[in-house]
Amino acid sequence: MKKDNSIRDAIDESLHDVHFNMQDMHRVMRAVRDSEEPCTPVRRRFRLDFVFATALVALIFVPLTVLTLRSQRTQLSTISGQTAASSFSLTTEQPTLQGASAPQDESLLPSGACISADEAVQIARNCYESHCDTSVFTFDEFTVEVTYIHGVSAEDGSSTPGTYQVMMESIYGNGCTFVVIIDVNTGEVLHYTSPEQATIPAYLPASSPEVQAWYDKNGPYVFTWSQADQVEFSRRYEGAALRTAGDDVIPDSQAQAVAVQASKDAFASLGFSGTPVCYTLLYDSRTSANERPYYVVYCFQEPVTDAITTPYVLVTLDAQEGTVESVRIAQPS
Repeated sequence: MKKDNSIRDAIDESLHDVHFNMQDMHRVMRAVRDSEEPCTPVRRRFRLDFVFATALVALIFVPLTVLTLRSQRTQLSTISGQTAASSFSLTTEQPTLQGASAPQDESLLPSGACISADEAVQIARNCYESHCDTSVFTFDEFTVEVTYIHGVSAEDGSSTPGTYQVMMESIYGNGCTFVVIIDVNTGEVLHYTSPEQATIPAYLPASSPEVQAWYDKNGPYVFTWSQADQVEFSRRYEGAALRTAGDDVIPDSQAQAVAVQASKDAFASLGFSGTPVCYTLLYDSRTSANERPYYVVYCFQEPVTDAITTPYVLVTLDAQEGTVESVRIAQPS
């Protein structure tokens, strides 16, 4: 027996006038999808591994960039070393015209110059060693400062070349200097200062720690020091006025013996009849008018252990022949 489809027939009859096209179908499908997947905002995760990698790249790249930029600048900087052989400093100077200021700018350095600053230092060294007494100071006992000075052009069309000024200054603070002016294009030495100024100290820096260390070690009177310390101290601060006794002069013991005999009359006038205690200084021929070395012998009634308070006798001898040149009584200062 066939089933009763009255319900189905009723539905079909109610939908008889409903038209369902393709557009309606798409709307239904979209509604179904929207109901299954609710719309929620999408949140992106911030990845820590990406942050770490970025920071690592920055830590490596930034210092390398700074070093690269620094290396591209002119590699001529101020020194703090003690000797000329190790380093030097370079500045640049624009000549002043009609009161104009002189800018200090490394970009003004002569990029196309034929002579580099290093070469200028070597040229200055050759000049020093050719004209100055290197037995007093070697080139390495100077600090060096190189200054580039720009050439100037005049209204008549003439111009002066750019120059390097190489300034050498003694490391002992004694005022000894030597200055060389060099053409940056040809390397020609245009001017240099007095050679004597480079080897004859202008003053004794008595308050400097270096000088005080000498006196702390040896005592207040140079003539009581060992001959080696006398000579080295004199070389640094007196321009090598003193020297050691070689085969060309009499030994200091002989000079003392001669001074003892020569000072008898002078001590007798002071009421002293004993044997004096003598100390010697041997002066180089460079300090003598007749260009001969000589001894100055300090004679005392007793050994010098403290401040000098009594008169003493100074005897001057020709160091080569041992002849007495002068005898005089000196008073304590």
